[in-house]
Amino acid sequence: MDRAKAMASLSLRRERTLRLEVSSCKMPLPLLACSILAAWLRTMQGVSPIPPQDEVGLGPISTRNGRVVDLPFLRFSPRADLLPKGQTSVETSIQVINDVRRDPEDLNLPAVLFEDQETQRLSFLFSQGVGGGLEASVEVPFLARDGGFMDPIINWWHHTILPDVYRVRDYLPFGQCVVTIPGVGTFASAEGIGDVSGFLRKRLSGNFIAAVAIKAPIGNPGGLLGSGAFDGGLDLEYRTKLMRKLQLDASAGVVAQGKPTVLKNARGLVDQEFLGLTYLRDSRDAWIAQWQAESSPTNIGLASNDGPHRMLTFGYERKLSEKERLDLYFSEDHDLVPGNPLLVNIAPDFTIGIRVVRRF
Repeated sequence: MDRAKAMASLSLRRERTLRLEVSSCKMPLPLLACSILAAWLRTMQGVSPIPPQDEVGLGPISTRNGRVVDLPFLRFSPRADLLPKGQTSVETSIQVINDVRRDPEDLNLPAVLFEDQETQRLSFLFSQGVGGGLEASVEVPFLARDGGFMDPIINWWHHTILPDVYRVRDYLPFGQCVVTIPGVGTFASAEGIGDVSGFLRKRLSGNFIAAVAIKAPIGNPGGLLGSGAFDGGLDLEYRTKLMRKLQLDASAGVVAQGKPTVLKNARGLVDQEFLGLTYLRDSRDAWIAQWQAESSPTNIGLASNDGPHRMLTFGYERKLSEKERLDLYFSEDHDLVPGNPLLVNIAPDFTIGIRVVRRF
């Protein structure tokens, strides 16, 4: 009996102590309960307390014009993130680029320029935030050029979705891999490491980022996997919110192309322009439409080669976690909007890509 009384007395003292602690708290009990509930709900919904600058961002698709004579040279690709100090990211990308180009288009005449091939470009971009608004990156690409698998898919796409116009590829066999460049020669399948590029980006203000880059001749120029020369470039990036869920990205840059060892008639300077719209559907999903333009890398006296290179890209991004993002996209050339070279012009017939970003 005495033991029961002692236990009851101890329980009463604990209850009084708990009431005293709650009553001495500066936050009213209903607000305290709501705060605990809100924190629990945020955890259940997968919203992390990690500061926004530590999370992987949503934005433009990091892709480039994948025409076979463009890939050996340095180019700037749109970027979604600028890493803070101490942050590291690895971006793994596979870009499958299918293209058919013939000059003249009349198959009864001998071809002067002829490109019918598919290139798979696997690239790894290693980035490190070094402080002071600076980020350093190195991109290592691997390329494989062959007959590919997308010819029948593109044939269906052209005749089912796009306008019905004359296309050279309709009269060519599936699975060819041939590249004939006037004054240079004819190339078949090839695979190997491409030229390696290094980038340094610096935030100038809340909206502007400046970038410099250099490309080292690592790839085999005899297989059109590299240019055989150093390239360098400058780029200026801009970002702003047009509306709460609509983001605008833009950039303009210039690349100084070194004299290639195999390709001939390369331009000394190539300009690049980019515009992108990102619809931020929610904190994890985004839809992207973007336009990219650049000068042709070479000038050989044929409009089918020397004209401005312009393409459209449409993509979807998904945050897999606060540290991971998945990009899915496709790009098109002038087949998408025939007769409008200011919007789309020279680019591969069709490009699909997957990109995974992992931040550490």
